Order: sequence, then C-alpha cells, then structure tokens
Amino acid sequence: MKHLLFLLLFPSFLLAREPLSYIIRPVFPENGGLRLLVEMSFQGTATGQTYLNYQNNQFGEPNQMNFIHFPAQDPGVEVQKEPDSNRFLVKHLPGKRVRVRYEVLDLQGETEAFYRYCCYKPVLHQEYFHIQPGHLLATPEDYWADPEDRQPVQFRWEGFPEHWMLHNSFGPDRSQTATLTNSQFSVAVFVGGDFRRFSFKVKNQPVYLLTRGNWTQFSDDTLQNLLQRTVEGHRAFWNDYSDTIYTVSFLPIDDAPWTETSKSVSVGGSGLTNSFMSFATNNPGVKYDLIRYVWVHELMHHWIGVHIQNAEEEKQYWFSEGFTEYFTLKNSLRYGLISTQQFLTDLNTFSSEHYSSSKRRMPNDSMNYERFWNGGKEWEKLPYRRGCLYAFYLDNLLREKSKGATNLDQMMREILAITRKDPDQKLDHPFFRSMVRIYGGKKAEKHFVRFIEKGELIDFTKSKLPEGMEVTVRDLTMNFGPSPEVITRTEVL
Repeated sequence: MKHLLFLLLFPSFLLAREPLSYIIRPVFPENGGLRLLVEMSFQGTATGQTYLNYQNNQFGEPNQMNFIHFPAQDPGVEVQKEPDSNRFLVKHLPGKRVRVRYEVLDLQGETEAFYRYCCYKPVLHQEYFHIQPGHLLATPEDYWADPEDRQPVQFRWEGFPEHWMLHNSFGPDRSQTATLTNSQFSVAVFVGGDFRRFSFKVKNQPVYLLTRGNWTQFSDDTLQNLLQRTVEGHRAFWNDYSDTIYTVSFLPIDDAPWTETSKSVSVGGSGLTNSFMSFATNNPGVKYDLIRYVWVHELMHHWIGVHIQNAEEEKQYWFSEGFTEYFTLKNSLRYGLISTQQFLTDLNTFSSEHYSSSKRRMPNDSMNYERFWNGGKEWEKLPYRRGCLYAFYLDNLLREKSKGATNLDQMMREILAITRKDPDQKLDHPFFRSMVRIYGGKKAEKHFVRFIEKGELIDFTKSKLPEGMEVTVRDLTMNFGPSPEVITRTEVL
C-alpha cells in the first residue's frame, strides 16, 4: 500500500507549477517622469493560449488598459488587449513557461493636474511612485483554483536607486515571496521613492507608516501617535492580534488650489490586504479631525469588509459602511480621540442628513452598483447613514434587553469568530438576522426587516437611549414642489 500511495502522489509532484513571479524595474524617460517595466513569468496552458486578468474598470475609473504598453516580446509570444473582457490574451508555445513584458505609464500625470486624478490611478513621478496591483500586475486566469486557494507570488524590485525606500502591503524587502489568495493579492498598495518610513510594534508585530513631502497642518509625530492609538485600540476591541505586518500609506496632494477664489479639499482612503492607503490635499482645508476620521474608519475595514465580507457588496453596504461609521464614532470616543460632545455632534449630523435626504425611505433592495457609484451623493451616503443609525439603535436595544450584560460589541466579535472559522460564511441577511435573533430576540429581528430591508425610519423618540441622552424633534418644511420625495420633517438626536 505504501508503494501504491507513492505512485499516486508522484505524478502531482511532477506537475507542480513554478510560482507566479514579477520583476519590476524603473524607466526614467529623458523628458522626466517615471514608467514601471514589469516582467512576469508563469506556467502557460497546454492549449498555447493563456488569459491574464487585468481590470479595465476599477474604483469607478474606466479605461485603465490605456496605461499599459506592450514592447516586443520573446519569440513565439504574442499579447492582445481585450478591454471589454478585462483581460489580455497571451499566445505562446503550449505548456511552456512564459515571459511577458509590459510598461505601466502615467498618461494622466502627463496631461492633468495631480489633484484632479489622485489617487486611485497610477501615480508615477520621477521622485516616487504609488500604485495598486490592479494597475501594476496582470494575473493568469487559472493560477488560483478557487477564491480560498492560496498560491505563492514572487516579487523582485530591481534597478531602483539605492536611496529609494521600497515598500508594499506584503513587506519592506526588495525581494519577496508571499502566499496569497487571489483577492488578497489584488487589493494592496506598492510605494517607492522619497517616502519616509516609521514603525512601531503592537504585541511584537510591526506596523508601518509611509508618507512623504512636508505636511502643512500636522507633524510626523502627530500622525504616528494617531496611528498607534488607532491600531492598538482596534486590535484590543476585536481581541485580534493575528496580523504579522500592517502598513499605512499617507500621500500628500501638494498641488490642490487654496486661494480666495478656489479651494480644494479632499481626504480619502481604502482598506487593503495587510494595509490601507490614504491621501489628503496638503493645504489649510485639511484638519486633523478629517484625518482622524478617515484613519479610524478605514482601519476598521480591516475587520468589517476584509475578514467579515459582504455576500452582495452594495446590498450589505448598510453593514460594511454603516456599521463601520458607527464604530468609528464609538471607538474614537473610547480611545480618547474625540470628546463626548464631538460624538453627539457627529451622530446628530448623521441623523439630520439621513432624515432630510430624498432617498431616506428607499428599500435596501434598491441599492446597486450603478446607484451607489454613479447615482449621486444621496445614494452614496444612504447606506452609511442608515447603517450607522441602525447600529446605534441596535447597540442600545441589546444593552437594554440584557440589562447591560451585552451590547453590539460582543455580537460583532462573535460574527468575526464565525466568519473566520468558516470562510464561506459571508455577511448576508439570513446570517445577520440569525445573529440579531440570538442577541436581541424575534422583536429585534423584525426591526431589522423594517429599518434596513424596508427602509423605514427609526423613531428615536420611542427608543431606549443611553443614560443622559435625550431626543429633540425639529420640524422642517421645504417647498420643492409636489414630488413624493418632498422633505417635511427631520428628526434630530
């Protein structure tokens, strides 16, 4: 039997593929700027045709393949763009290891002011770069067998100036091998150049802050302190210290106007694998509170969104965005980053904006990709506001029902434990309803249907609130015509 087992295993050993590998090199054109030359190698298919995935539309940005140029390839290798299918077709010798070369360009930076296109497109400057793998690295369609399959990926950064700092979501080294799922690989950030790198440890695990330039409104020490308090607080909240590395990038947008006639303010970020990328206009319009909000919010996405994943993205944005908003508020207060008065002010803002929104009663099923990303501010903000106010309501309901023994914190930690134990368990409505029923009973489950799925408004005048908090009601009549979306009343906490 032992010999038979060896014979069964031996063929799979022979067929084991070499890792997907990338070598990234800089190209400095004579007229300035920067291009990145990528040389990728992978095992070609037996048919002689391999598809490489490359998203032509990302983060609401179309035509991303325009940033890719293919120089001459090895003999027998031909590459064609298929933008409508979000892929490249590579023709090659059947079953052989294939090498493909391409350049990533900064066409946007050559024709447009930086502040107008930063920061989800490739940022390639002579002094630095800031880019995501979706723009930088194409991937063989068949390299990952399924969403949970983990495969090794090799990175080498060659030819960059010695004084350049190079860092990405997978570590600080110029030569790396990371074992990743397809989704972990595709959401990351790569930076290099004149960045400054700071680090601290949380229970002996490193956390990195990457930034550059000269911030006008706050110091590096202020940023480090904010990041450390947030990371330490979030990990204590979730009781989760499993991350072996974490990276935060913070990119200044230096050319945004700030004059008497033109003022541009922008702060943003995205939670990624082992990291999040953030950016802000570097002018007097960007205050500390804006950065504090974005960092606390986006770092929370490391759990709500990455480890606890939506089943149907936009259909559960009330959770991934709305609950993140609520715990941004609650935990900022808990960590000493805001005062009680600031907590109330921000919660009031969510309440007044939601109850005066023309979309406030739209049922959850009406939310989809097109409306969220292209339907305007009221559609975009609907799941943030609705989910935040519902989380506040549910938190108080659970505390009241248990006589203070439990609240929404414990329920969130149990959701995390369940989804980690079973990666196939996504955050869908049946699962969430079952958790609400366990913690809050059938009445709480019915409230979820009313306030989230049907979009009914929560009457906080009839709800149990924390001691010392009360509700006032302000009537607001607005004469915008006979539309059924006319706003007649706004409730304010």
